[in-house]
Amino acid sequence: STRLLSLLTCGLLAGCGTVAEPQLPPPHSAAVASAPLTHADCERLAFASAPTAAAFTARRLAAEAQLRAASAWANPTLSPAWENLGLGRMVAEQTISLGIPLAPLFTRSLQVAAAERDQEASAADLQRERQLLAISVRTAYDQLVAARQRVEVLQQIRALRERELAATRKLAAAGVEPNADADKAVAAVLEAQIELDAEQDAAARQQIAFCFALGFERPTPLLLAEPMSESPAPP
Repeated sequence: STRLLSLLTCGLLAGCGTVAEPQLPPPHSAAVASAPLTHADCERLAFASAPTAAAFTARRLAAEAQLRAASAWANPTLSPAWENLGLGRMVAEQTISLGIPLAPLFTRSLQVAAAERDQEASAADLQRERQLLAISVRTAYDQLVAARQRVEVLQQIRALRERELAATRKLAAAGVEPNADADKAVAAVLEAQIELDAEQDAAARQQIAFCFALGFERPTPLLLAEPMSESPAPP
């Protein structure tokens, strides 16, 4: 009957699940960088950034969907039919056949096993990418620490050149040293300033690149709480 057909159709539709659309995290705000950041803090920020989280989530959901599709039974097919028995206009026989494909029944175990292997391989690839991302974050962290240390050294060198210039000018004014030495000291100060400006620009560019790599919405001053990582001992 029509009522039986409707009940079977509703039962089939009830087995269909809904797919929840993943929600991407927003970019990190400047408030996240209000406290000094460690290597581990930067790793967590990189893992939680919107592009990285979206890529990891999409690959994980794709592997899970493939496994669910391989584990699910094939949908049966309904074939209603009506046959006139020849006993009058109102006398007829109604039949409903429920068919299931046989091929998926015999290959289902193989498909599930293959999907499970694919999911394990996908999980291993994601774990490897997470490890590579962690290494990249630590490398960028150390490079920024090294750049800031070079800036500090060049600031000390410039201060030393300025003190040398002041002493040379006093000696030249007293007639102890020629004015040429004072000119050389001025050139040394200018050279130290040029090197300092170049290193400060390089450190600023590294910080901007590191901010966007961690998932900040805009360039943000970063306070680094740890020194450079120690190099591992050679095997």
